[in-house]
Amino acid sequence: HELAYIVGGSYAWGPFIVGASYLRMTSQNAYGTGVDGANTTYSQNAISAGGTYAWSPGSAAFASLLWAQRHQIGFDFATNAPGADSNNTTAFGVLIGNTFNW
Repeated sequence: HELAYIVGGSYAWGPFIVGASYLRMTSQNAYGTGVDGANTTYSQNAISAGGTYAWSPGSAAFASLLWAQRHQIGFDFATNAPGADSNNTTAFGVLIGNTFNW
């Protein structure tokens, strides 16, 4: 069976907007069975947060952070095969920029 959901929200006041979200996903045998052939559950979690500041008409600065992790007991994500190593992977990202509209 599979289960996935995302919850999040944002808040705006004046020239500022801030927001955050959370993702959770689980799936039975998403990447095959474990080392001993037993069923295993794949899971993924992610958290993101960010903000925007409209510093002039048509221009806005923004920043965003993302953390994500996936896990499956008995599956090696590095070799894409059953295995006891590398069954957790984690990612972290930062995005900073500015938008211009005309």
